[in-house]
Amino acid sequence: MMKKNLSICLLALITVLISGCAKTTWMNPNKPDKQAQMDLAECQNNAIRKNEPMQTCMTSKGYYTDASK
Repeated sequence: MMKKNLSICLLALITVLISGCAKTTWMNPNKPDKQAQMDLAECQNNAIRKNEPMQTCMTSKGYYTDASK
């Protein structure tokens, strides 16, 4: 029983670690790639300097992810 619980916990931990490595792709068909790169850089800087969530910044600029469709 203890071995089974350990296996389940280990599997859950590995799943969380792998999903944390997934890259988020932000999309906005109305903005060119260059603008998207600049907006992403701005939101990344705000996330670091101002402790603002990336998702809030990007969605305020009109971007979405596949998961948010």
